[in-house]
Amino acid sequence: MLYGIHAPKILIPVMELSEKDWSFILSHEVEHYYRKDLYIKLLIEIITIAYWWNPFIYLLKTAFDKVLEINVDLSVTKDLDPEEKLEYLQCLLDTARKFSPKKLYGLSLAFESRNKSILAQRFYMVLESENSKKSSKTILMIMPIIFISIFSLLVVFEPYAISPTDAQSTFELDADNAYLIVNPNRDYDLYINQKYIATVHEIKSSYSNLSIYQNLKEANAHEIK
Repeated sequence: MLYGIHAPKILIPVMELSEKDWSFILSHEVEHYYRKDLYIKLLIEIITIAYWWNPFIYLLKTAFDKVLEINVDLSVTKDLDPEEKLEYLQCLLDTARKFSPKKLYGLSLAFESRNKSILAQRFYMVLESENSKKSSKTILMIMPIIFISIFSLLVVFEPYAISPTDAQSTFELDADNAYLIVNPNRDYDLYINQKYIATVHEIKSSYSNLSIYQNLKEANAHEIK
């Protein structure tokens, strides 16, 4: 796999490889390097961190990973004859069977695929290379649209803001600064910082945690310290 943003390195486990397999693997990882795919991975990781709670982000991340791998597969195999393409895919399959890690660091690009479905799609795209080029271009055109659509639903730069004028008459109710007093009409007088604010007819859930006193004397005894 290709690993590292500032000083990229190609990491290969200890294994026996033929000269052609070395060529396939190194060509694949070097192609990722020249395409700056690690920077795309970094961007996707940042977005995933920011919107970790949204399941669509993980679908988007998987889709981008698949597109990056398919594009590199097509680039590496574009000048290969049919027999060499089969050898490339056999190398991909052997690596996936023997050396596929259970978990990969987010900012890395591995030669093999841990997901069988993605591996099958990579095989199909390479074997159908002429149609794959068109399909790959279509995917690349569609992905930004999907990305923008999802991103536009996720990002709210300022969901709500109070105007300066309204903010002057706005207050927050909590148990530390407010309390209620039962008045003679069996309603509730609302006090904030020992000052009468308004009379309410019922206790709503938004301020149900406030202390309730039977009269002002009782309130002063408990609230004024």
